[in-house]
Amino acid sequence: MAILYFFIPSGPVLKDRPSGIEGDWKFYFTYSNDTSLIYRGNMNVNTADSLMVTFEIFAPHSTRAEKLKARQVQINDKNISGTLLYDRYKIRGGYLEEHFSLDLKTDDTFEGEGHCIQNCAEGTENATIYWFGSKTPD
Repeated sequence: MAILYFFIPSGPVLKDRPSGIEGDWKFYFTYSNDTSLIYRGNMNVNTADSLMVTFEIFAPHSTRAEKLKARQVQINDKNISGTLLYDRYKIRGGYLEEHFSLDLKTDDTFEGEGHCIQNCAEGTENATIYWFGSKTPD
């Protein structure tokens, strides 16, 4: 008798792992309605067993990071996209959820856009979120 074990990953699996995308990325983003408020942070991309993208986001003038795990992530060698659910605070009875799409460049930088999907903070309902950043050297 033979016993077979199968590993079932908890997230989406990458069949063709893009080279050079794994690791830490430093980023900044701002909302189009008030570009003086700049959010900053770090993004970690891990494709070891399954795809996981995590974010540490610092609000303007803040020293405490909000740690988020990206959901519904899609990734290839030119783009990372997904949603972020800010689950520390409720706005209008629900958690803020934003979509992001980051276009990766050959020089280990990225630019992208996003927008609020639901439970938006006041004034950000129709604002575009502009992202930019670069890979952290190993």
